Amino acid sequence: AFAEVVHSVPRARLVIAGKGDQEEALRRVASGLQIGRNVHFAGYVSEETKRDLFRSAWANVFTSTKEGWGITALEAAACGTPTIASDVPGLRESVIDRRTGLVVREGGVRAPADAMRLLMLYPEYVTSLGTEARRFAVGFTWQRSADETETFLRGVIAADPGRRQGSSAACQEREDSVSKRSFQSRTVATVVSNTRVSARTAPSAASSLNSSRDTATIGPVGSR
Repeated sequence: AFAEVVHSVPRARLVIAGKGDQEEALRRVASGLQIGRNVHFAGYVSEETKRDLFRSAWANVFTSTKEGWGITALEAAACGTPTIASDVPGLRESVIDRRTGLVVREGGVRAPADAMRLLMLYPEYVTSLGTEARRFAVGFTWQRSADETETFLRGVIAADPGRRQGSSAACQEREDSVSKRSFQSRTVATVVSNTRVSARTAPSAASSLNSSRDTATIGPVGSR
């Protein structure tokens, strides 16, 4: 897909960050498509470098065929960068099509290529998507995750009368103890989470982020 972009936009640049067993194969593909000069393999990167890459990119391209949850898309969103993602479970939940990024048909070449060209041609659209992406990302905290998980589990228990009847005073005591520890853990996790979001997203203004963007696309950080 990126090769098609290079044919129409010769200055386009793709950055692939991370280490994995497919790196050499990807290098051969880039060479075979004669786009080696447009593709940079960054290798393992620190968290700080990863944030810098996200902030300087106009799009995060995440075309996996299967994901449990697109954490990379959320990390990019926290930096004000929209994601181009495959329409597969996990990614369609972490990327809101035409609001925080673009969701394209999985397995094809033309759709992601068209999405990349679209964002390159309309930087104001990148700004719009990036602003919404950041707003979407900051809504995710450990506190919210813990609360929603607890609500779900309590709903499961409430829906099973047999399980409730089988509860004893000792079980209730253990549940209360776990709840107290969970609350204390969530309080600490929330502070850490908020600190990370603050560091990851500064500066917060989408216009400031976009002022330093080049034509780079950052690939997902894979296994390291």
